[in-house]
Amino acid sequence: MGCSSDNKYLDFAGESENWQGVYTTTINTEKSSENGKYLLSFKETSEEVEFKNFEIIIDNGEVEQKEVIHKGSTVEIPVSCSGCAVTDENEDIRVTIKWDDVYEETILLERK
Repeated sequence: MGCSSDNKYLDFAGESENWQGVYTTTINTEKSSENGKYLLSFKETSEEVEFKNFEIIIDNGEVEQKEVIHKGSTVEIPVSCSGCAVTDENEDIRVTIKWDDVYEETILLERK
């Protein structure tokens, strides 16, 4: 009962010019469930950082987050689903970040 061998732990990481990102997740293959977290960090760390019209798009809209104003240099996005299509361990994850109506960068998170 509750065999831990059904769980897979995956780590993905990558960076762009101004951002670095990681995604850590636990996938239960038997239940087709996933619990993970994206952590995105602006490289020029400052407690005073503020982004306007901040948008994050993960895997072409699989996960999206939009904020009129985001304060701080890090963003955490939890991901949890059950009976879902879980993250493919052999596929890179594309994260697009847009901010201040001008800037856009894409991070390719690769399995580590």
